[in-house]
Amino acid sequence: MRASRSLVVALALWAALAAWLLSHRPSNPISWDTFGYHLYLPATFIHHDPGISDEAWVRTAMETYKSTGTLYQISELPNGRWVNKYPMGMALLWSPFFALGHFTAGIVGEPQDGFSEPYQWSLIIASLVYLLAGLLLVRKVLRVFFSEWITAAVLSIIVLGTNYLHQALHGTGMPHIFLFTLGAAVLWHSLEWHRRGRRRDAIILGFLLGLLVVSRPSEIVWAVVPMLVGMIDERSFNQHLASLWTRRQQIIWMAVIAIIVCLPQLAYWRWMTGKWLYMSYNNPGEGFEFLHPYTWEVLFSFRKGWYIYTPIMLVATLGILSMRRSVAELRWSATAFFVLNLYIVSSWSCWWYADSFGQRALVQSYALMALPLGAAICWTSERGTLVRIAGSILVVALVGLNLFQFRQCEAGLIHSSRMTWAAYKAVFGSMNVPEGRTSWLTRATCPRRPAWVIALARRGRPGARRAGQEPRAFA
Repeated sequence: MRASRSLVVALALWAALAAWLLSHRPSNPISWDTFGYHLYLPATFIHHDPGISDEAWVRTAMETYKSTGTLYQISELPNGRWVNKYPMGMALLWSPFFALGHFTAGIVGEPQDGFSEPYQWSLIIASLVYLLAGLLLVRKVLRVFFSEWITAAVLSIIVLGTNYLHQALHGTGMPHIFLFTLGAAVLWHSLEWHRRGRRRDAIILGFLLGLLVVSRPSEIVWAVVPMLVGMIDERSFNQHLASLWTRRQQIIWMAVIAIIVCLPQLAYWRWMTGKWLYMSYNNPGEGFEFLHPYTWEVLFSFRKGWYIYTPIMLVATLGILSMRRSVAELRWSATAFFVLNLYIVSSWSCWWYADSFGQRALVQSYALMALPLGAAICWTSERGTLVRIAGSILVVALVGLNLFQFRQCEAGLIHSSRMTWAAYKAVFGSMNVPEGRTSWLTRATCPRRPAWVIALARRGRPGARRAGQEPRAFA
């Protein structure tokens, strides 16, 4: 039986990513932010110190493996214990691979300390497994609505035409690729739940949503997908509510399972701080500004504008308008998700999200944005020859621009967090570093943040860094 075109493309894309990643293995993938996400595993299973009552073993690992410049991943509490800044969802996703690394370390004689070479390789293997699962799941969702060639085209564009590529190759232990896969699974099981009405799909959805929230609490926005799937237009709103009411028991199951998955995190915060909910991101000047979102900067700034560094996503955004014809079942899910997710991402005070190529906080949304992107391609393919040719040229040009800018970022011409219009203009289309480029980069780290917010953030946070100091992130 001949393999489908889109499946071959998905496997070929994954193989290319895997080959590059294995041949350009990062010196230590358990570093910087990833060091914090990972700490739960050695703290619990090796050092039997989940509360990190003695940070000496953490500092030893940090110095031995050069994992981080400063120990910003944990902060000291008044009771002498050290609370992890990051939620534990990534540690849950990595735990089977951590066990494999621990077993392997014992066999080959490497230190079983949670950070040595076998543990680093286990994280790389985890990344490759989730990469493959994410691409295959997105393919399954796309094939429900689109032909083989449109599905293959969308998969190629997502991998080669967006900053998904940068995260896949240079963000091995960052959460975005893993969240992309969880989001793709939510899409698939939302469709299955809508079409079959099975309790099993509701339970799986609850499990997936719980993992998303406990990995990155702002990912709760994915809950709108199963709640709105199947709503075709505004006139069917009452009918849709009636349909959800008939499935209320399954929705309760979904919510209960999601809460159960989040319980370990809630219990950890309660045990460590005495609070069920705890804001662990405690850098002065860092937090949500829901009344003053940085939406324009997130979309159009030359520092990190989504449509500047990933312009194909502007095509996908416009594609939401054409979902009515080709992806009607998920049109309202996509619309609500896009608006809410952009609002949440834009409301974070460090709206450029430290070091990365483009807006890394939006990479996980590409699992869903693949649908309006496919709808835009489908709309173009149904038009005249001239429109099809123009559309093809535009897509090829935007994918080419992404690949070139990706290479510029690797070479350091596009700075990972401090770009400006002057710097962008100076390096556009060039692989040569212009004289005086450094002076064109922005020095501001926390623009437009009100003084009273900074003062509030400073209050009662021992050991916190100076306001305005930019948080470090592995890119």
